[in-house]
Amino acid sequence: MKRRTIDFSDIPELSPEQLAQMRRVGRPPRGERPKKPISIRLDEKLLARIKAAASEKGQPYQALINDILETAMRKSG
Repeated sequence: MKRRTIDFSDIPELSPEQLAQMRRVGRPPRGERPKKPISIRLDEKLLARIKAAASEKGQPYQALINDILETAMRKSG
């Protein structure tokens, strides 16, 4: 497959004011410490229970998983 060259010459440069107004797009960090995204496999029934419990508490299910794991680690020493 041939690599194409894109001509950006007709796109004007951004001014310093425009660059200063730009904001990062994406999910904002929650809490005091930023979280690291990971992938984890959970049993469907367990995930359904976690999602239901998180919904009752009015929080994202990922945050509930984090809380559960943090509590368990604190108890284990």
